[in-house]
Amino acid sequence: MSRKKSKQRSALRSRLGEHPPKSRTREGSGVGIGKRGSLSPRILFAVCVLVGVVALGMERSGEVVPAGELKGKGDLFYRKGEKEPFTGTAVSQVAGKKTEAEFWQGRMHGVYQSWFSNGQMEGEAHFDKGVRDGRARLWNEKGQIVRETRFRAGLADGPATEWYPNGKMERRTSWRAGKRHGEIETWFESGNRKGVGNYDQGERSGTFVVWWETGKKRQETNYKKGAPDGWWVEWNEDGTIDKKAFFKNGKASEEPG
Repeated sequence: MSRKKSKQRSALRSRLGEHPPKSRTREGSGVGIGKRGSLSPRILFAVCVLVGVVALGMERSGEVVPAGELKGKGDLFYRKGEKEPFTGTAVSQVAGKKTEAEFWQGRMHGVYQSWFSNGQMEGEAHFDKGVRDGRARLWNEKGQIVRETRFRAGLADGPATEWYPNGKMERRTSWRAGKRHGEIETWFESGNRKGVGNYDQGERSGTFVVWWETGKKRQETNYKKGAPDGWWVEWNEDGTIDKKAFFKNGKASEEPG
């Protein structure tokens, strides 16, 4: 096991409350922090035994096994031939691509990572007791980030951003409990603005505008609770109007007087 993996798993166990709190020694006990002097042979022996036991426990709980050795039972994963839910890291390698997933008591808990065959990282996500939680990112084979999303309790929640292969932003939006919520903006690969709108709990709300790459307006629509409501206008690239209609509660209606 690498030193880095050992530190990550040690930190994980600490967050779950499995390490005992640091003991507080009274002043004058002879083993206070910051005091000089050697430990007695009895205390030194006890410390060595404790370190050995902790190290053994870390090694057992931090096993690295092929993902093919795990089998799902209900919502938990077990290593074949074992009765206790699996705790450790599962690794796999298919067609040159490698993945690593951390488990705790039978559920994915910690970091999930994958790599392309050229060694470049493909994705990274975090899990909390089997569900996505926190930031998830994807890269292309050249190492350029292409997507970043945040999760809470398994659902997209917070800002989400996508990039073109050239590194320029393609889409920026926001989520709340798995539904689009807030402003959404899109761009052409050239960097010119492409569209803007707003969502309210997963439904389109208000005015949406789309532009031609030249900067001229291409479409403008209005929504209320996800349904077209108001003017719907489309323009040709030369700026002339192509279509125009008026909607009320999702249905085409006569123009307002």
